[in-house]
Amino acid sequence: MAAQVRRLEPKVRERHAERDSQLPDPGNAHRDALEALAEPRPQRDGAHRRRAREGGRDGPRRADAQAPRRLVRLFFALWPPGKTAHALAQWTHQVAHETGGTPTSSDQIHLTLAFLGEADPAKAFNAAQRVQGARHALPLDQAQYWKHNKSVWVGPQAMPAPLAQLVQRLHAALKDHGFALEDRPFAAHITLLRKAKPPKALPPLPQLEWPVNEVLLVRSRTSPKGSTYEPVERFPLL
Repeated sequence: MAAQVRRLEPKVRERHAERDSQLPDPGNAHRDALEALAEPRPQRDGAHRRRAREGGRDGPRRADAQAPRRLVRLFFALWPPGKTAHALAQWTHQVAHETGGTPTSSDQIHLTLAFLGEADPAKAFNAAQRVQGARHALPLDQAQYWKHNKSVWVGPQAMPAPLAQLVQRLHAALKDHGFALEDRPFAAHITLLRKAKPPKALPPLPQLEWPVNEVLLVRSRTSPKGSTYEPVERFPLL
């Protein structure tokens, strides 16, 4: 994944055409984007801060003081082509007619490779940029319902060897850079429906093609309405 890194446009929700479009290579501009993500949030100019600047109760502010870098919620993932995402979304809505629940919107469908939690984007980039992986096809030939979290997911019946190797290398690189990952075996799955009732039977999956050509570093934003995902960096596979 180190051969080339290109920055994705900073849009919270990408449309189908944008997911498949060719993006320009901004050279080293990705580092500026990562640094901007980690910049401290501007703070309100309260009375206690004014007193500190004026040498009040808190004393004069040190010239060499630096605000801590802001951490953001990050994970690495595979992102499907627009046609694949659209077909998965149609299948999900068919399931939801019976089970209810909240479908994953087509522009947010992904397969998580490693969840980092609150992390420094530049540190995550440095961990992933030298990980090597091969392009491959991801079969989606099974669908299941999980009772413990009331979700419907799809994935491969057998893990493709290139994907297993990619995940192993990525996890090793992240651990070498100090990231604490979940201590459980990786299971390739794409969650498509949450808060669903158990289905009597899931409909057959359509024939799908998911060519895996890159890994994405993704930012997760949470709100009362749920989570949205913003791709930050892309790492092409060889």
